[in-house]
Amino acid sequence: MPGIDELHLHEQLLLLALHDEKGTMQTVNFEFGAAGAALAELVLSGHIGLEQVRKKQLVRVLDTALPGDPILDEVIQRIRTSKRAEQPATWVRRIAGTRRLRHRIAERLRYRGILGKREGRVLLIFSRDLYPTANPAPERELVARLREAVLGADEVAATTAIVVAVADQIGLLHHVLTRAERKARKQRLKQLAALETVAEDARSAIRSVKEVIDANAAHVVVMTAG
Repeated sequence: MPGIDELHLHEQLLLLALHDEKGTMQTVNFEFGAAGAALAELVLSGHIGLEQVRKKQLVRVLDTALPGDPILDEVIQRIRTSKRAEQPATWVRRIAGTRRLRHRIAERLRYRGILGKREGRVLLIFSRDLYPTANPAPERELVARLREAVLGADEVAATTAIVVAVADQIGLLHHVLTRAERKARKQRLKQLAALETVAEDARSAIRSVKEVIDANAAHVVVMTAG
């Protein structure tokens, strides 16, 4: 059974996002978070970087060797073959729009025995795949690590800081910390969200997640008002 360090960042986020017993998604913004986490991980591994062109930061492929994860491999291929270089926020949107993204990530975790799978019903008519927890050990390890990062005072690894920041952006930290804990550690959360231990290019990728979520929320408000 793989430990948490053997899971990619988008896989770790999915463990937090899925309801353990029901296997249902607990956030509407998972795909945006997974996209940002994938970009950040590729930055950390040296596969991609950002190039400043006039006033824009554009994503470039630095290493075409594939990491061996289907999602990350596809991201590199899409960036490499894109007709033009794009900003991180554009890639967050594009990756988030990947067909059945959450299911593809879930299937990888199911293959490793971490998630199960069963069929559920929507309105007693439409079927959908659900992914309840099969082995809770990896998620427990992840939650313990995130709690230690937020409730402690030590410097944390870049990957942990990224998961904390993205989980906060897509509304998953309340599954890790109580409301009182989040309130008491508000400054610590702000510090971790600044991603001081993370390379600047990875920071830009994570900031793009919030940018895209905010833009989508504003669009919904405008459409509703109209």
